[in-house]
Amino acid sequence: MAGPIVAALGPFAFEAHGFGLNDIGRSLKTPWAVIKVPGGFDKLQWLGGDSDSVKIGGVLFPQAFGGLESLAGIRAAAEAGMPLHLLQRASASMANILSQFVVEGVEDNQTFISANGVPIKNTYSLSLRKYAGGNFSMQSILTGLF
Repeated sequence: MAGPIVAALGPFAFEAHGFGLNDIGRSLKTPWAVIKVPGGFDKLQWLGGDSDSVKIGGVLFPQAFGGLESLAGIRAAAEAGMPLHLLQRASASMANILSQFVVEGVEDNQTFISANGVPIKNTYSLSLRKYAGGNFSMQSILTGLF
């Protein structure tokens, strides 16, 4: 481990150094239907949640701090269709549990390849989507981290 944990996706911890995290963005879509009403304002009917997605971007320096194993593990979880819980650090002693997400995409770009084939720099981005099919408990989240 190389620095404080700033977020975690299942057992994969994003650190200040190592499996680094540069940015995280979240998009929530909850559509409403418009119902025409004669002689008055249109009514709205909530259709439920459409999607809740997260984009995570980061950079690894594998020779100095490692991190390629975590990226490979997330890729394997994506290939297996495994939902993972997402936590984001809120303060020194608290984390926000964002929910369970599935990995819809993993992109990475390895640059400055060394003589032994290991990149010196590897930028990556993860596309996650909220998993609505199942329950999870605080115990399962903490067990996955430690």
